[in-house]
Amino acid sequence: ELLRGSIGSSVVLTVEREGSGAPLPLTMTRQAHRFQSVKFQLLNGSVGYVRVVLFHGQTAQDLATAFERLQALNMKALIVDLRDNAGGLLNSAIGVTENFIERGGLIVVINGRGGRRDEHRSQASVPQFTKPLVVLINQRTASSAEIMAAALRDWERAILVGTKSHGKGSVQSIYPLPGNYALRLTTAYYVTPLGKKIDSEGIEPDVVVENKDEQLAKALDLLCKNTPSLQNK
Repeated sequence: ELLRGSIGSSVVLTVEREGSGAPLPLTMTRQAHRFQSVKFQLLNGSVGYVRVVLFHGQTAQDLATAFERLQALNMKALIVDLRDNAGGLLNSAIGVTENFIERGGLIVVINGRGGRRDEHRSQASVPQFTKPLVVLINQRTASSAEIMAAALRDWERAILVGTKSHGKGSVQSIYPLPGNYALRLTTAYYVTPLGKKIDSEGIEPDVVVENKDEQLAKALDLLCKNTPSLQNK
């Protein structure tokens, strides 16, 4: 809260740095900052790489921008990196997943108390991306990111590469109580299109690669082997 302030005003940070004899005072000018949830680049001349850092209100728009620029570069296949993605907004993850699944395709089911069942299906008129796809996951892929990965795998739209995901697939509600207490109650669970519970179980990859430094290379190798137009790359 102390860092916040009017754009253009200054704030002084005092930083302790290892190896420095005394704290360092740093004067910084406050500016508006927009978090970039999607980072992208072209690999091997024709494979798009998109890293989704977190799902928030602008993620679907950021992904659309990435698609537009990568398609202009003649992208023939895609890697979506969901490693270390802790989740975020459910609606954002659903909106991103719609880019890959046919209209009406089930993305996630929310099973609640009392037999309540809410289904979320793709509302996109047509998928924006139908080319070969690999998704990278690891033990820090959680919540909404697991929902996306599971939906793409259940619909056989993607090969999952990496390690088993975190296993955070519950909806929890906070109920305030007298005396500064509160009750946190699990009220629903996320279920994949094929009926697999995510919470405490996680998503198993199709191809297990324990070494994080080797996972991207494996994804590229799979795409090159399974995509005729990439086999000579």
